[in-house]
Amino acid sequence: MTLRKLSEIQTRVSLLADQIQEQYNQGPTPKCIVPLLKEQAQIIVQLQTSLKEYTPTSEDREEMAKLKVSFRRLVEHTDRNYRNASKIGIRLTGIGGKPYKSINSRAI
Repeated sequence: MTLRKLSEIQTRVSLLADQIQEQYNQGPTPKCIVPLLKEQAQIIVQLQTSLKEYTPTSEDREEMAKLKVSFRRLVEHTDRNYRNASKIGIRLTGIGGKPYKSINSRAI
């Protein structure tokens, strides 16, 4: 796994998070949002797997620092989307079917 590939996956999931936010702003319906949330969850699992396979090199340090900042923004954005989904009645689960926990450790 390369840093470039990680960045590409992160960009895909970030764009998807933006799409989900746009759907909420347009008057969300579960029919429109659930497929996007499912796709986002699949890409996040792919990202998690890729991160486990990644071995940083000394040349990657600066770029990795930038990527960590964008990962943090992604987590916050994703967390907001999941909380919004909960508000409109979409029941979400985390990994293994357990209730989703936000970054603030509240079960949704």
